[in-house]
Amino acid sequence: MTIDGTLHTVTGKGWIDREWSSQFLLDSQQGWDWFALRLDDDLSLVLFQLRDSQTGKASYSHGRIMQKDDLGIPLDPDQITLSPIQYTDIETSSYPTAWQISVPKYDINLEVSAINPNARMPLTVPYWEGPVSISGSHQGEGYMELTGY
Repeated sequence: MTIDGTLHTVTGKGWIDREWSSQFLLDSQQGWDWFALRLDDDLSLVLFQLRDSQTGKASYSHGRIMQKDDLGIPLDPDQITLSPIQYTDIETSSYPTAWQISVPKYDINLEVSAINPNARMPLTVPYWEGPVSISGSHQGEGYMELTGY
């Protein structure tokens, strides 16, 4: 990395998130919960669910497991459980900032917790976005995005 003309050597891990499409939610959808998780055994997990505007419950979910040297494995909705376990009240909304996430077929059972529970983005359409820590069957780190709360 070059800063002010000086070359600095850096090391670390990262990932690129490529959003292939952005579109407005249907009237029947309230928002989404999205997770990009890097686990300690060279697995990455990307999961999301869309929530129903009437019930607030998941109406659709999907995921993918990525292995370091292999193609991704798609996860069907019935293979994924995303359950909020702790909420943080910010202004007029309550955001689920800790989650229990499980993918039993792959022996994945995680507790995902916001590093900064107050990371709400106060934009025209407010949402919560920030880094998370991971514990449980795997350790790791990741990122979470919550909309529609």
